[in-house]
Amino acid sequence: MKRTKLVYANRDEDIKEKVELTMKKYHITEEDLIEVRYSEKDSTKNALIIYNSR
Repeated sequence: MKRTKLVYANRDEDIKEKVELTMKKYHITEEDLIEVRYSEKDSTKNALIIYNSR
C-alpha cells in the first residue's frame, strides 16, 4: 500500500536533511522508498515522500 509524508522546511533549513530525519522517525527504508518530490515556493520548501508501507 502506498503512503505519503509531507515535509516542510524554511528557507534557511536543509530540506534533504529534514527528509532523512523524517525517514528515520517513521522507519522508512530505502527499499520501501518509491520517490521524493521536491518543490520550492517563496520562502518555504516542501518534499513529498512516497513509499510502500509494510
